[in-house]
Parts: sequence; structure tokens; C-alpha cells
Amino acid sequence: MEKTSNRKIAEVLTPVAQYILLYHLQVGSIEGMSPRDIAPLLPYSYESVTLGVTCLEDVGLCQKIQNGQRSKVVHFELKGKELWDKAQNVLLSPVENRIFCDDIRLDAEYPVCGINAWHIIPCLIVTGKR
Repeated sequence: MEKTSNRKIAEVLTPVAQYILLYHLQVGSIEGMSPRDIAPLLPYSYESVTLGVTCLEDVGLCQKIQNGQRSKVVHFELKGKELWDKAQNVLLSPVENRIFCDDIRLDAEYPVCGINAWHIIPCLIVTGKR
């Protein structure tokens, strides 16, 4: 009576999984914590954190270890820089589009909104203008 699942196995980290990994590496260790313990620390729901931890496990960055009858906790075999180095192949950039430009027009032609914000930010980085 073993459970089976036909879910798709992750090949890259979802944004939630990336956030969890960065939180673990930069803010505070989540080693030995369950998704229910992790969720209040992050700006994501318990369900999203659970999927993020599963994604981390799918790509081989952590393991979920049984802790009691109904709870599983996160365990990382690698620590610090070794974990970060292993994650490099599965990180996904949040930047969808890069535009290289010589000048940024800040008049009415380019109103700032969610649609074009991704287009303006890379320009600021490339040109160094703020």
C-alpha cells in the first residue's frame, strides 16, 4: 500500500526554492526544521514552502528525513560554499529580458509599471545610471 505519485520532478529551482536556499545560506539555518516551522520565517505559505523544499530535494540539494510518524525535516549534506557551488547548475534567473541601451528616457514615454520594470532595471545596471 505504498503511495505513488506521477508528479513532475524538478530540474531547476523554483523561485520559492531559491528563496529558501538563500535564507538558509545567508540568514539562518533551516537544518532540522519542518516546512511548518520554516513557513513563518518566509513570505510564503506553508504549501509553497512544502513545494519549495520538495524542489530542493528533487535537484539533490537537501533531503527530507522522517521525524516522528507524520513530520519530515530538512537535512543538508553539504554546508556553506559547497552547497552554494552545487546549486549553481539549478538556479534560475528572475530577469526575463535584458535590454542594453546608451540612455534611459525618464519622460512620459516610459512610465514605470510592472510590465516594463524588468526592462528598465537591466538598463540601470548596464549604464550605471540611477
